[in-house]
Amino acid sequence: MRNLQEAKRIKLNDNLDNEIKKVVDLFFKKTKKKLTKKTSLGSLKFKNDVGVDGKVEIFIDPSIKGKYYAELDSLNPNNPKTDELFIRLDPSLNKDPLTLYNSLYHEMLHVTDPRFTTNYTEKYWKEYSGDPNIPEKYFGHDVEFRTMPYEFLNALVNEFKRRKKLVSKKPESQMALVNSLSNILNYFVSGEELSNISLDILHSTWSTPEKGSNPFATSLKKMSTTYPETSSMLKKDNSMPRYFTEYILEIKKYNQSRWNKFLSALYSTYLEISNIISQE
Repeated sequence: MRNLQEAKRIKLNDNLDNEIKKVVDLFFKKTKKKLTKKTSLGSLKFKNDVGVDGKVEIFIDPSIKGKYYAELDSLNPNNPKTDELFIRLDPSLNKDPLTLYNSLYHEMLHVTDPRFTTNYTEKYWKEYSGDPNIPEKYFGHDVEFRTMPYEFLNALVNEFKRRKKLVSKKPESQMALVNSLSNILNYFVSGEELSNISLDILHSTWSTPEKGSNPFATSLKKMSTTYPETSSMLKKDNSMPRYFTEYILEIKKYNQSRWNKFLSALYSTYLEISNIISQE
C-alpha cells in the first residue's frame, strides 16, 4: 500500500461546505410548494485553486425537467469568469437532501477548478463533452476526473463520520467499522468481495437510507448501524451502489491512465477515516 500514499483527495474548504448545506436546506423549504418558474437560492462565494475570488448564483429551475440534478454554466461560456457562473437545480429530480448535497459538492469542485475560469483554454476543453452518452469524451476527460471520484470520497468520509456517531462503543462494533473500511479499500485495490455492512455504507453515500415498509427489516438495518458486527443478519443487497455504476467504474473504464491516482487518493482517505474512527 505504500505506493498509494501520494495523492490527497481534492476537497472544498469547511466554510464552503457549510454554505452548500444551507443551500440544501433552503431548497427543500422553497420546494414544499410546486414551483413553476426559476427561483433564486442566493449565491455561493468561493476562492478557486489559484486563489481568485468568485461567486456562483444558485437557482431552482423547473425547465430542466429531469435532465440533470444540477447544471453549471456561465454567462459567457467562451470566456468564463469567476463571478459570472450559475447553477440550476432540478426540483423534479432532487427529492433527497443527501443527493442534492452531493450534486452541489460536485458542481463546486468544477467551480473551484481554475481550468473552468481563470486558466480556461480552448485546447483543454476541445475534447470534452458534457454528455455522458459520449462516455470517452465525458468520463475520459480530466474535467470529470476532478469531480466524480472526489465527490465520492467526500461522501465516504461523511458516511463514516455519521456512523462513528451512531456506532456502539463496544470493541467489536468499533472493529467491525474498521474492518468495513479496509474491505472497501481492498475492493478497489484487489477486487475483494464487499461485506454486507460495506455494501450498506456504500449505498448510503449516494442517498439517505430509506426507512422501508418492513418494520423488522428497518429495525435490523438500524441495529447494524449501531452494532455493525450484526450485519450478517441482513439480507445481502448485491446491487452495485450508483456511485460505482454511474461514476467510478465509468471513470476507470474511460480514464484508465488516471486510475492509480484515484487509488492513491482513496488510500489517503482511508487513513483520514481511520483517524476519525479511532478518535474518542
